[in-house]
Amino acid sequence: MVGRLAIFILLAVISAASATAQAPSIAPSASPVAGESSSPFRPLALPAPSLIRTGSGRPGARYWQQRADYRIQATLDTGHHTLTGRETIHYVNRSPDALPYLWLFVEQNICGPTSITEKLDQPPLVFLGSVFDFSCKGFAGGLELTSVVVGLTKVTPVVYGTTMRLDLPHALALAPGASVDIRIGWRFTVPDYGAGRMGRDGTLYLLGQWYPRMAVYDDVRGWNHDPYIGGGEFYLEYGSFDVSISVPASYIVGATGTLTNPEQVLTPAQRSRLARARTSADPMAIISAAEAGHAERTRPATAGRLTWHFTADSVRDFAFGAAPDFRWDASGYKGKLVHTLYRPSAPEWEEANRMVREGLEYYSEQWYPYPYPQMTSIEGPIEGMEYPMITFDPRSPAREDRQWVLAHELGHQWVPMIVGSNERLYPWMDE
Repeated sequence: MVGRLAIFILLAVISAASATAQAPSIAPSASPVAGESSSPFRPLALPAPSLIRTGSGRPGARYWQQRADYRIQATLDTGHHTLTGRETIHYVNRSPDALPYLWLFVEQNICGPTSITEKLDQPPLVFLGSVFDFSCKGFAGGLELTSVVVGLTKVTPVVYGTTMRLDLPHALALAPGASVDIRIGWRFTVPDYGAGRMGRDGTLYLLGQWYPRMAVYDDVRGWNHDPYIGGGEFYLEYGSFDVSISVPASYIVGATGTLTNPEQVLTPAQRSRLARARTSADPMAIISAAEAGHAERTRPATAGRLTWHFTADSVRDFAFGAAPDFRWDASGYKGKLVHTLYRPSAPEWEEANRMVREGLEYYSEQWYPYPYPQMTSIEGPIEGMEYPMITFDPRSPAREDRQWVLAHELGHQWVPMIVGSNERLYPWMDE
């Protein structure tokens, strides 16, 4: 009964995501029947079928979807609490429309002086006992753009709070089927926790929504450039990520994707432990309680900087966390690694890896097999947030609460990460 219910819920969400989030809206009748808007028997406002979408909202023979591939080099300066980056976005226009301008998100501006969040002064969002505070708590930082180049042409962006429009020179207007490289240089100060989905807590950094990203252009609404105000999460194009993150040598990094240079950033002992963990149903300590925070025992170098290199494909975002004193547990599920990273001040997280692995097994068997190579959950002050292959989770005082939040955030790997629904407009679909 439980299995059938879970499948029914997933199918209902997927159907809603196709028919509601993706289908063009239809204006209501000028004279609706009394009670029709609330009747469970009311007719559904579905679009007429076309070659792009069938009557059910599923992709048709001429369905199209844009693609955005990212190459990012980022440097975390823990002395000044700044993140500096250079990125290249390879954007492919698969639509039948010529695009004279492009929209991107610069969500680091959520606390900037011109952001909508600053003007709204919105109250904290309380969700099932957790409090999400998007007030910025007096932090007045924002993103500083150092360069924006489209193709070989320098472009002056127009920034509207957390959104950015690039008006293309006539010769660069993106024709159907064409692609372009967008090169952006940027930096910003990482705030104390209180800036929505990212921030720092002492030496711990949790970075979500941290780099300029392409907005979605689809056949439903055209450009989806609704501003970020904290509560609504994201709706992004799928693509690949090639990300290099430079951090102090003492730091451990957990991130979306596969670590491609373990020989440079992990010790031989850690690499050996990870190899054994991949086939172990029981958690194994990659960095034990006795080792955490001791760079001479956990790092291949104790001075200078190390660059962690991650790659991921068929995902729509990238996030990472970093700290010098992580405890690190890992286990395996069908060849996929399950990581939990947590500070020594959170010993209750010793059970977290088992909770995440059991959740991964349950969702994979009840809904759809987990398609990614690894899953990472990181402990910190953010009250629960999900990105592809990684979640940020609070400590939670009670064991039941901890299991609930770990399982809830993990469940988002299926909805919306796989389903691809529009969280900014329809957060109820996955929450």
